Amino acid sequence: MSERKDQEYFSDGLSEELIDMLAKVSELRVPARTSSFYFKGKQTTIADIARALGVAYVLEGSVRKSGDTLRITAQLIRAGNGYHIWSETYDRKLTDVFMVQDQIAGAVVKALKVSLLEGGGLTASPSVSPEAHQAYLEGLAGYNSRTKQGLASAIAAFDRAIAIDPKYALAYAALARTYSVATVVGLGVPTETLSNARDAASKALAIDDSVAAAHSTLGFVYAHLAFDWAAAEREFRRGIELNPSDAGGHMFYSNSFLSPHGRHDDAIAEMRVALELDPLSASVDSFLGRTYLWARRYPDALAQLQKSVRQFPNFAVGHERLAHLYTYIGRFDDAISEETKARVLVGEDSRDALKQEDALRAALAAHGPRGYWAELLTVPQINAKAPEAYSSSYGFALLYARLGEKDKALELLERAYAERQIAMTEIAVEPAFDPLRSDQHFRSLLRRVGLAQ
Repeated sequence: MSERKDQEYFSDGLSEELIDMLAKVSELRVPARTSSFYFKGKQTTIADIARALGVAYVLEGSVRKSGDTLRITAQLIRAGNGYHIWSETYDRKLTDVFMVQDQIAGAVVKALKVSLLEGGGLTASPSVSPEAHQAYLEGLAGYNSRTKQGLASAIAAFDRAIAIDPKYALAYAALARTYSVATVVGLGVPTETLSNARDAASKALAIDDSVAAAHSTLGFVYAHLAFDWAAAEREFRRGIELNPSDAGGHMFYSNSFLSPHGRHDDAIAEMRVALELDPLSASVDSFLGRTYLWARRYPDALAQLQKSVRQFPNFAVGHERLAHLYTYIGRFDDAISEETKARVLVGEDSRDALKQEDALRAALAAHGPRGYWAELLTVPQINAKAPEAYSSSYGFALLYARLGEKDKALELLERAYAERQIAMTEIAVEPAFDPLRSDQHFRSLLRRVGLAQ
């Protein structure tokens, strides 16, 4: 509510920090940021929000910032009847922002009459300079965009926060998670981005070993860069232990450890926990479908992904995942339609996308599935802006495997291994590679990735 409308990142950042603080109270279930922010800017009632998120109470408030002065209001509302059970207004200096967060979170816990376990519950906010904190909040805004440009700006902002305050553990942890997501969206070379994520997470934990996100990110790096599965599991489980309400921690554990090891029931259970914590996250919702695919539960995968693209029609990767599934169940016409939607959503000119769609349909009509896969090879830039498209060395290995060209597929998998493409951890469960499983070269790759049975 500031007069200058350039402080949105500050308000959003305070909201996210309050979510994280309350999520650490083991007696509370607090929906993740993605789902909470889904309602931002929408004309939605408290009752509707509570129903969608499955919560009994809603914390809402506002921020007015002028220079170094803050006015923060907050109210806790019982969703069932709309009554305010607690409200407060805080007029403070910017240097007191952490104290205000502690007071709000403590008041919420007290109002809910939560009985905290000894040594558990809320922990005091760190002592950080206002300048470093503002840079950190700017970084969160860029990170949550999940775009290459936003992630690049987030890295710069977190670096700035760390330069101002070298003991800012949360900034190091956020920087580590940003580098890990940058790896997923193709911002930078995986060996470099994963190494940067490892270094930042390690520094965060050297300062404060209780930062859950740093443990989860370190688990991600151990899995995808070092293939050190024992260390990866240790870090994933520690991150979840420290913050069981972190949907990302459950999702990372599922798709970067449990699924690669063929522990499909456990992987699906972790994804269901992540979805319960973040029910309005397009990424989590569609990834459950992919988890079903790896488990070869195709009917469940189809139901989940079709539901997901209906609920989140503008999420390109959801359409990409559904297209992949359609190829496994022989519905190539539907796969082509979903590929086109994904390409348009990531910014490809619709005329070019429709021209490619026509070419794929013609190839499919003339030569069947083999014509479809061969036509995809003629367009190396296909959907290159979207993760999980056939645009990396791993993606091309998938195409050649579907064409039955084993030697070319294995050559590209070797390249993907050297590049540490993050999808290499999927080779033990990826259905496209079933024809390669008896090949000694493929079995060697499995051993080097640490996934040989």
